[in-house]
Amino acid sequence: MATASSLSNVSNISGTPAAAQPSGWATKQDWTRHEDLIRRLYEQRTLPDLMQEMRRKHDFKATIKMYKMRIKQWGLHKNRIQSKIRARARENKPGVTYQKRSLTHSDDSNAGCEDVIRHEKRRRMTDNVREHFTPIPSPIVMPGLLGISESIFCGLRDYYKGSFERGIWVSGTQELGCYSIKFAKDTPKYLYALLDQCRLACRLFANNHCQEAGQALISATAGVKKILEAEHPKTLSLLFELLLRCQREQRREIALTILRHFSDFGELLFGNVHPLGRIFGWLALVDELHFEEVVSRCLRSASEHFEINLGPMHRSTLDSRLRYIESIYRHHDINQKEVLQQNLLEMCERTLGAQDIRILEIRSWLAFRHFERKDYAKAIEMGEVILAYAHQAEISFLQCSLRSRVHYVLANSQYKLRKPGLAKANLREAIAIREREWGIHDYYVIFWSETLEKWRFEHYSFELW
Repeated sequence: MATASSLSNVSNISGTPAAAQPSGWATKQDWTRHEDLIRRLYEQRTLPDLMQEMRRKHDFKATIKMYKMRIKQWGLHKNRIQSKIRARARENKPGVTYQKRSLTHSDDSNAGCEDVIRHEKRRRMTDNVREHFTPIPSPIVMPGLLGISESIFCGLRDYYKGSFERGIWVSGTQELGCYSIKFAKDTPKYLYALLDQCRLACRLFANNHCQEAGQALISATAGVKKILEAEHPKTLSLLFELLLRCQREQRREIALTILRHFSDFGELLFGNVHPLGRIFGWLALVDELHFEEVVSRCLRSASEHFEINLGPMHRSTLDSRLRYIESIYRHHDINQKEVLQQNLLEMCERTLGAQDIRILEIRSWLAFRHFERKDYAKAIEMGEVILAYAHQAEISFLQCSLRSRVHYVLANSQYKLRKPGLAKANLREAIAIREREWGIHDYYVIFWSETLEKWRFEHYSFELW
């Protein structure tokens, strides 16, 4: 039974009158006597477990409020480490210093690797915390609260490097790009059908045509298995580009649908340790706030890995870099896009010929930049030069993609300059090229056909047509 003096001490700790306290509560002397033990247990266990053990083994009775006040007085900061770790994870900035193997916080306090691992062991997060202190985790571990984005980038590195080392991807020629030995003739149609149907679904959702949008999504995901089986080198770059579009058009549900399909089929085809399926699974776990940032970094990472394995002038490297520039900078960053693409063109022109397909590809993007800046005469001039060389391209697929895009830029530029006859002819040519290669359900065939009809019905176009 505690004395009156003891109850008085308890009232000082708990903040309640002594008369209201029941007997048997820890006194000031009890706290002093057990301080070292409590400090040691607090570093190893959660507070509820600590309280239970102290009461069971040492008959030490205190409320959680009393414990928290004493912990604060003693300057213990275990929970602060946890809050900092969570903050770092939310920002996708783990703040790891590999040389010092410490997690540095904004208040200049450091938690060593072993301390953090021991601290997180109770929550079964040891592997994930250890992964933060390891620059290249091997094998890859499915992340929890920490390390999702880092695991994605490590998975990308392993996938690109492994695909070349195992001979799945062959470098091919510098002009034509690398290819997959598992490549099937109809693979591009499944891949581009996926992109087209997802773009169409975004437009249908925006116009409240939800049932039609759902059907478009079903069509979009119908070829996921064949896309994964082919392992085309362009697949990841194109999908990252699509995910960014869905996110920016506030259609996250479409992005998640795509990711889950690829993750499930990836596990089915390759098992649960293959990086390809796991990359999609990890991306689906990224929160909405950081999704665009992580996918943008994935697109840049793809370009970097092509350059590491193939060199800076390889067509696959340049194509991936162009997609990154095009996707990462939004509509209001036209000047920045043009500067980066112009720099890329100048770099290529120092070593490549004017008729090289890589030069023509970069010029086609620059022609579109001129159109966006309303420099229609410059866009037409560059487009006509490109078409003069494009007829000499040896690969029909590249010729199709390049020529159709240039005809579209020419058509829109000519329409803006009130040259409806030339505009109409170029847009129809662009539609015909895409339709011959991809069929009438191609996204650009549908979109450009709608553009042609729209021109017909604009208020000033009746007399022009």
